[in-house]
Amino acid sequence: MKANSDLRSVCSIPLLLSLCGSTLSLSTSDLQPLFDVRFSETKKPLRLRGGLDQLNDGFRQGPPSPLAIKRVHSELAALKDDPPDFFRARPMDDDLLDWHFVLLGAPDTPFERGLYHGRIQLDRDYPMKPPRVIFLTQSGRFELGIPLCLSITSHHAECWQPTWDIRTALTAIRSFMETPAMGAIGGLESSDEDRLLLAESSRKLPRSIPFLAECSDPKTALDMHINLHRELAELHDIQIQEKKPTKTIE
Repeated sequence: MKANSDLRSVCSIPLLLSLCGSTLSLSTSDLQPLFDVRFSETKKPLRLRGGLDQLNDGFRQGPPSPLAIKRVHSELAALKDDPPDFFRARPMDDDLLDWHFVLLGAPDTPFERGLYHGRIQLDRDYPMKPPRVIFLTQSGRFELGIPLCLSITSHHAECWQPTWDIRTALTAIRSFMETPAMGAIGGLESSDEDRLLLAESSRKLPRSIPFLAECSDPKTALDMHINLHRELAELHDIQIQEKKPTKTIE
């Protein structure tokens, strides 16, 4: 398949990632499969509610395989030893396959200093199968609550490589935010002005995220998002707007 030149240019700078306790250097050619997908114009965005209607994307839920458990624990240790500066991500305590993240918008883009929340659902056979990625914060680039159609997600299992991990996926998603949607499921086209306004709005501390309702424990999931938001904002000295307390009538 022929790669789109706009997508190919996104990964022109080599990336140094930590993978399973070892160091993996990814060059443009290494990440090229991430951008070697052309999306069919016949695909239409799916409106998914509740438990995510069944998709024909090959994703399989269920108890994690022994390999998935081992891999997730390895990634958790790697993220703890070498925390990334542009995202924070953690799984639910009672579900290693249900990850939640906050992603910092890239500098010199309309997403700069935005704090974008999302969810990564790992296949039970991860890392042999790709994850689902769902955005929970308006960005002007991705729709909310819809599994994104990217070459690192379950829509394109043929592109996935088991050596990739959550750090790789979020690195790629940050780059994908700067590319055209090209009709992909879950993709949006918006003006830079709108994206700048949404980036500013995203810095506010979330007090509710409707798409967390299907989690095993929505309140715990929301608390985790709030903590991740605060942690990343503090790291980058981003002022977050706290919700004002409601006045009581005496």
